[in-house]
Amino acid sequence: RHDILRLSLGQADFRSIPVGVVMTRVPQVITAAPEESVFSAASKMVAYQVEVLPVVRPKVAGEESSTHNEAVLEVLGSISRTTITKLFAELGERIL
Repeated sequence: RHDILRLSLGQADFRSIPVGVVMTRVPQVITAAPEESVFSAASKMVAYQVEVLPVVRPKVAGEESSTHNEAVLEVLGSISRTTITKLFAELGERIL
């Protein structure tokens, strides 16, 4: 949101600006694993001040691999603050 706001203040033409110019640069991507608890994911969001975490797993052997020595991850989906808030609300309704 902050990146879009920054651009709109400069009245730039959104159709011609590459995403790489306005993206938020981070030293590392914070992720969640599919078996990780919702509490753990929420804690990461708070600690790193992010609204969405990609949910990833290591790629299975034989699938496309990296040319570097870095781990190759497959994005399975994402979990957002909104998703966690909805879950919290649903659990609250069950208690009441």
